[in-house]
Amino acid sequence: MMHKNNTKFILFLLSFLLLVFSCQKEPQQTEYQIKDFDEALSNQLTANQIDSLFQLVNTFKVDEGKIDLLLNIYKKSIKSRPIRHDILDTALLEAKMIDYKLGMGMAYDKKGLNSRYSLKYQESVTNHKKALTYFKQTTDTFRTIKCLNSLGVSLRRLNLEKEALNYYLEALELSRAIDNERSEAISLNGIGNVFVNIEQYTKAMPYFKDALAIEMKNDNPRGIKYDLNNIGECFMFQQKYDSALFYYHKALIYAKKLKRRDNTSVLYNCIGRLYQLKGDYYKSNEYYQLALPKLEKYDGKRYLANTYINLGKNYQLLGDQKSALHYIEKGIALALEINSPENIITGYDALFKYYKQNKRFDLALMNYQKSIQLRDSIKGEETKRNIAALESVYENSRKENEIKRYQYREKLYHKQDIIEWLIIVFLFLSAIAIFILLQYRKKNNKLVVDQMRNDIQEYILQIKELQSLSYDEKKNEKEIFQKNAEKYGLSAREMDVLLLISQGLKNDEIAEKLFLSVSTIKTHTRNVFIKLDVRNRIEASRKAQNI
Repeated sequence: MMHKNNTKFILFLLSFLLLVFSCQKEPQQTEYQIKDFDEALSNQLTANQIDSLFQLVNTFKVDEGKIDLLLNIYKKSIKSRPIRHDILDTALLEAKMIDYKLGMGMAYDKKGLNSRYSLKYQESVTNHKKALTYFKQTTDTFRTIKCLNSLGVSLRRLNLEKEALNYYLEALELSRAIDNERSEAISLNGIGNVFVNIEQYTKAMPYFKDALAIEMKNDNPRGIKYDLNNIGECFMFQQKYDSALFYYHKALIYAKKLKRRDNTSVLYNCIGRLYQLKGDYYKSNEYYQLALPKLEKYDGKRYLANTYINLGKNYQLLGDQKSALHYIEKGIALALEINSPENIITGYDALFKYYKQNKRFDLALMNYQKSIQLRDSIKGEETKRNIAALESVYENSRKENEIKRYQYREKLYHKQDIIEWLIIVFLFLSAIAIFILLQYRKKNNKLVVDQMRNDIQEYILQIKELQSLSYDEKKNEKEIFQKNAEKYGLSAREMDVLLLISQGLKNDEIAEKLFLSVSTIKTHTRNVFIKLDVRNRIEASRKAQNI
């Protein structure tokens, strides 16, 4: 099978080269050439095939099509290995040469992902921010959203929760604007994980559940597994272990079906942590040991460091001091290598307890101080207050948008009503005109027709006068009421509330008419009672009539 694929690929390259050089001396990038590449790029390619394609595309004139091809060839190298960073660098360089904004954005975005997978989070943030600058100069909203979410992940890894939340919220807003539910679920998960980072699990839970509902609706097993895992983690840290296990085991079912390389190992790590918190250290070690093979094989360093440290903590509590120190030191070394603050703190805490138990108080104190210093540098009340404030801003913004949508619908319905009445009036007037015409033809009497017209005009004028009079009377009455009500010190909003009370409306009905909350209406009503010196709505209505 592999031999056939190689033969087919070689034939493709030969025929392609023949076509290019027979058509023109100077190589050009054309639409049909890009389409021809689609077939080759749709297959799994070897490292040699990728190199051949790269060399071929390098002969083309620099334009947007060539850069897109280079980026697609680079993506193929990610799966086939080794990853061809030189192809990505070439694409970025040539995109800069022709000022291809989208190409530069895609190249920097991929560099940001590479840095994150290499656990170089600060470098990842720098590259993603460059990518975002270019994406925002294009109309590609989807790639902008992906870049925003990627920025959130890297910033979260650096414990920069406030900045991460800002990018997640922007991604969420754009996702809803273009109705992209997959991106919306990713943003919701990111926001939830920000709250997990600062140990505000009850605030994280609604975001994870909203994301799960979206993934269930779209039948996305990978997303469902991720959301179930996150919900399980929230329950675990709230010490609701049975609920946490329920969600973890549901997530395991999806993970095993997906057959991805590290799906189950991450979940085994989480379940190991759960049993550790419950105090069942033997059971905890069983799950941690299940997680180790794939984490070690596929270089899952962040979870691997966490697993080593927690295995060490368990062995210490089980009395195996030698194994405890071995695993804790191994975990800290890996955490320091990847600069994972949460794992470094966990490791220093574990070493502090280990040395304290073994009466090595000098080393215990040293590790305790390291833990406290690092924790204080990344955790603080200011961060939590900022996150809470941002959440409040987001909630208020969401409510304001809902009110605006409601007001827009009301205006739309009002316009529809006006159009319907205009149609009715038009039909009515048309009927009158036809009637007059028939009468004119029947009687053939101009005087009668003129008289009827005069009567109709007089009738219309009377209606207008009556309408004008009614409007003026109502306006005068309202002005008199407002003038008299001002003597009691009522605000404009309190006058509105008093008028509606006098019409017999309840608080919820008043709230709906004024687009305010029921609690706000209750506050206005209480102020009206105090200023009018009345005890209830009946007395207020009577006084309003006197005013």
